[in-house]
Amino acid sequence: MNKIKAIYLFIFILIQQVATAQFVPDFKRNADRFYAQGDYYSAAIYYEKYLNSKKSKDTTTIYNPYAVKPSAKKTTSTVKPTTVKGVNTSEIISRIAEGYKSVNDYKNAESWYGKLASNDKQNYPLSEFNLGVCQRANGKYNDAEASFTNFLSTYKTEDDYSKQANAELTNLKFLIAQKAGKAKDLFKIGKTAINVNQSQCGSYAPYVLNGVLYFTSTSKDTTEVKTKNLPYLNNLYASNNNETVRVNLPSFVGGDQGAASFTPNGNTIFFTRRKKENGKIFEGIFRSNKNLNGVWSDPEKLSTDVNAEGFITKQPNVTADGKYLLFASNMPGGQGKFDIWYTTIDATGSISKPLNLGTSVNSAEDEEAPYYHNPSMQIVFASKGRIGMGGFDLYTAKGNIGETFTAPTNIGYPINSEKDDIYFYSNDDKYLLRNFYMSSDRESVCLEMYSASKIIKKYIGGKVVDSKSLQPLSGVSIGMVNEEGKTIGNSITGEDGKFLYETDPYNSFKASAKKEEYKAGNQDGNLKDFNAEIQVLDDWKLEAIEKPIIADTPTPSKPLIVRFEFDKFDIEEEYKPSLDSLAALLAREPNLNVEIGGYTDEKGSDRYNLRLSTKRAKAGRDYLIKTYGINTNRLSIKAYGKCCPIEKETNADGTDNEAARKINRRLEFRITGL
Repeated sequence: MNKIKAIYLFIFILIQQVATAQFVPDFKRNADRFYAQGDYYSAAIYYEKYLNSKKSKDTTTIYNPYAVKPSAKKTTSTVKPTTVKGVNTSEIISRIAEGYKSVNDYKNAESWYGKLASNDKQNYPLSEFNLGVCQRANGKYNDAEASFTNFLSTYKTEDDYSKQANAELTNLKFLIAQKAGKAKDLFKIGKTAINVNQSQCGSYAPYVLNGVLYFTSTSKDTTEVKTKNLPYLNNLYASNNNETVRVNLPSFVGGDQGAASFTPNGNTIFFTRRKKENGKIFEGIFRSNKNLNGVWSDPEKLSTDVNAEGFITKQPNVTADGKYLLFASNMPGGQGKFDIWYTTIDATGSISKPLNLGTSVNSAEDEEAPYYHNPSMQIVFASKGRIGMGGFDLYTAKGNIGETFTAPTNIGYPINSEKDDIYFYSNDDKYLLRNFYMSSDRESVCLEMYSASKIIKKYIGGKVVDSKSLQPLSGVSIGMVNEEGKTIGNSITGEDGKFLYETDPYNSFKASAKKEEYKAGNQDGNLKDFNAEIQVLDDWKLEAIEKPIIADTPTPSKPLIVRFEFDKFDIEEEYKPSLDSLAALLAREPNLNVEIGGYTDEKGSDRYNLRLSTKRAKAGRDYLIKTYGINTNRLSIKAYGKCCPIEKETNADGTDNEAARKINRRLEFRITGL
């Protein structure tokens, strides 16, 4: 009996092995088919099944990237790269890693690239580079740095990969510094309401019109295709009062449409259409008009000036004033890959030939998803071509469309992350970052919508200086009121003449500055740049009240005499009238220049006396500058030390002549130019 059972068990096991053996080729065959079609993620699923030799009755279902999220429970093969029965397992592992990375599943991709880099880096030298990309996206900064460094130590080809590896190392430093900074404390950021992020994967490209949030979302196209395996397509949706509905644009069977923007009156919409046919991707910008019944017309594809044949044009953005259309395209005439372009829109709706925004915005890498904020005169766009945190980062640049923009600035953390951050829209009519939307895949394998806001802190600051000498003035009382006369704040300048204090956001203000012996100063200001956190009143010049002239031009009977106590360099009160007379002379003779020479008596070393005579000459110069505002360029100083005594400092009997020494401790003034 036991023998019969054993026979049955053997037959059962044999049948199972045969069944499994039949499935294994199917896994490989399906994987190869998906890979050839460019469906790398589905290929990765079946390659992984092939390596693990798991049983499955499902050999036909297409694994859509939007339907699958990374799972911590997913197992990976322990098969080492080798060749088994003519099958190169290293190539299969490479394709699995590529498949996961193609849908931004960096967690699983890291595992497979790690296997490839550890076991067959010689045949797959880019495996370590891709491993570093995945590690950076997964927040493993030290591991990523090691991977990029190791890659560069063995990969000696000068190409895009070596350039990107060096860029990644620079980005890692920037990323770590951003996360350690305090700017993040000013931001509040979180996923937009669940009714916006309700698709299985993909919500992005926000746009607000009349209080309604429009966005593009990925979902199964149940209205177009009645098959078992429904495709995942992008369409335009509108969200208002927690209700989300699909916008009734004309259908586009088997294709994607979205990333939309409207003219200010809401009657014209520009959007992207995308379709894959015969292995080729067709993507361009279309326009549709709304009639009186609220029905959108059949979309019209923009001219070949915008939609260049054989190239991709996408992501339209109409400026708030309706004058310009921005978009991204890889058509000829750009700086590299995808660039930001613009056209003008006239009163009739006609669109001009596009122009490239130039090197002030575009780089040799990808720039996409442009948005222009009219109140702050800033463009926001996503880029892979500058120092950032990884993937696409959001950048800003200030300027008017059609003119040169300032150098782009990375918006920074927490708006940017280690992964892709793209599609920005400000929902504020003054401040770019006070309330806004954006899309990011930081918490998923696909883009999701985020709502964010920044605490806007405002400061008024500056520096007060003497109008003539341009020297800083301390003890100046600064008072400011807003346009309604309400006090914003008060401040007193320090030794450096500077003042700074925090205030609430404002539109305009009046400022006053007061100091004894100076005329009061007044300034009006307003915050034209709504995104500037500080309004600077730099080099605010106050005019000194002129003192009466107390002496005439010096004469032999009224010499200019300035003398000093032993080892001192302070200007004594009894000698200030001499300097006042010199100031009067300089005021009357604007082309007159004077050398101030400093002297000492004969006591002390030569070196010490040169230093002391320098201090005395400086004291005379500083008095003229601070008291009368004499231009410093008209006054030169020179140290003479004890070189030139007027009187002998030793009496005939060898005793000290103190009176003579005091005469020798002096300033002398020489005309050096007219």
